[in-house]
Amino acid sequence: AALSGVDPLPQVLVGRPDCVRGTFPLVIANIVAEVLERHRDDLARLTAPGGCLILSGLLEAERDRLIAAYAAAGLRLEHVQRREGWIALRLRRP
Repeated sequence: AALSGVDPLPQVLVGRPDCVRGTFPLVIANIVAEVLERHRDDLARLTAPGGCLILSGLLEAERDRLIAAYAAAGLRLEHVQRREGWIALRLRRP
């Protein structure tokens, strides 16, 4: 963020989502689909109303399963980004 000139610098938290309190306008999780499914409720809880949740590090074959899982938690798909066999999902909490 600093190299890109983002000011003020965002707060970055690294760790399991069940250890984090509060809600955030942007939540990013880059890890395997099984872990994203296991932490679905916490990642959804951390995403503020109107906020975005980005899930990345996914294979195309995992796409529909994760979209359905997060839709059940109240997040809707906004965009799918594809790159070299990998995908990222941008979800939004209404």
